[in-house]
Amino acid sequence: MKNNAKEGHEDVKVAFFFVDADSKTLCPIEKAWMEKEEHYEELPPSPINELVVPLDNNLKSANPLVFVHTPEDQRCDFSMVVMTTEPMSGEVSYGEVETLLPQMQVMLEDLGGMFASWFTPDVEGITLEFAPSIEGKITFSMVAQ
Repeated sequence: MKNNAKEGHEDVKVAFFFVDADSKTLCPIEKAWMEKEEHYEELPPSPINELVVPLDNNLKSANPLVFVHTPEDQRCDFSMVVMTTEPMSGEVSYGEVETLLPQMQVMLEDLGGMFASWFTPDVEGITLEFAPSIEGKITFSMVAQ
């Protein structure tokens, strides 16, 4: 989480999700909380099933345990994703994507540590995900390079 507060990638963040191992869909988070000794803090649910963990100086020094309840009848795998801080909508231009790629590269290298730039693959594109309830037509335009 501390990487989300670093400079150099203001438009992207690391997000945590739980993904159904069989269907590859997001598992709902029924309840989540952090605790350390006598301190307890419930983590509010996210409408997109993202595990949102707040970051502040107390949290960094406390190093709490994080607990997450997902449905018992699902096997949910932990997933860490580099994504935009704000959802994209409407028309997404090549220029918007082009500004995100270097920020995503910096984020991945920050996550990997000191020598990560040597081993982290280059970010060459992004994946757009749509809610299952979204209907419409997706069109692509070619950009001269």
